[in-house]
Amino acid sequence: MLTLVAAIILLLPPAYEPAADGPHTVTTVQTITLRDTGRDKDLALTVRFPDPADDGPHAPASLPLILFSHGLGGSRDAFPELSTHWASRGFVVIHCTHEDSVQDRRRRGEIKGRMEAEDLARGQMDLDKRIGRVDDLKLIMDRLDEIERAIPALAPAPGGAEGAAGAIDRARIGVAGHSAGAYTTQLIAGLTIRTRAARGGASYADPRVRAAAIISGQGVNRVGITQDAWALIAIPTLTIAGSEDVAKIGSETPETRQHPYVHARGVAAGGPPASLLFLTGAHHGSHAGKHPGTPAERRVITQYVAAATTALFDAHLRADDAARAFLADAAGLRAIGGDAARYETK
Repeated sequence: MLTLVAAIILLLPPAYEPAADGPHTVTTVQTITLRDTGRDKDLALTVRFPDPADDGPHAPASLPLILFSHGLGGSRDAFPELSTHWASRGFVVIHCTHEDSVQDRRRRGEIKGRMEAEDLARGQMDLDKRIGRVDDLKLIMDRLDEIERAIPALAPAPGGAEGAAGAIDRARIGVAGHSAGAYTTQLIAGLTIRTRAARGGASYADPRVRAAAIISGQGVNRVGITQDAWALIAIPTLTIAGSEDVAKIGSETPETRQHPYVHARGVAAGGPPASLLFLTGAHHGSHAGKHPGTPAERRVITQYVAAATTALFDAHLRADDAARAFLADAAGLRAIGGDAARYETK
């Protein structure tokens, strides 16, 4: 017979631990290509998702979606550990390869030999290229039916109603990105930038996006970004920065990388929730597991990133009360690495 204490413990919900891998078996589909005739380009995707065939009672009926945008010169191979972590917890995760990818530019014959950092950036982040990255993410959202049909596990059930959607929930979409991908994430979240054509600020927001994780992002020292650039963002955001986060390209500092949080309105000012995770000792690549320190230090940083981003998407794509409580209180994150991070919300 159970004691009263044991019975109460059994009735309690399990502790919310967003840094822990989820119950789902993860399947990765390495290459799906979307043809964009309007821009005369092919967009290569990698898709990770929880495999419903292996998960039994854990298999979710409808899956929230996270789109990931890589850094300048990167590819859809970026952040595989974080992507797998999200998928294990019940998200579909789609990575695309943007046009600035070194991998793709070599394939197209645009690059021969070794590249210096300045060569990597030259011409790849002008306004058209920056907006083109946003258009890549919008294309994915426009073509979810096609992506589902290409993956049997995500496709509509055989014999279902004509036009029925597959496993991806169109109403629960989040975006995350690192470095140049953080810029892409901010733009699609509602960051306004001043251009020659739009002195008052242009917006490239997409209302289908419900939450955004900005990893190693940009501040007011970027062309076109002013202190009021974040004023129209209407969705919850998480900003992740590091004390040693200075890239070879650009003039961002650990201070400016906090600006998406510093200049966000926050709830008290009538805006959406905003939070900041500032990691002591983290370099530009540390968030992706490329930390120059010890393996233990690397693990703490990647666990922080996994926990904070997972809680963001659980809270705002799933309306998970435990995730909301986790984001509201730094205690859960402190349990990962003590004083190795500073966490703020507003």
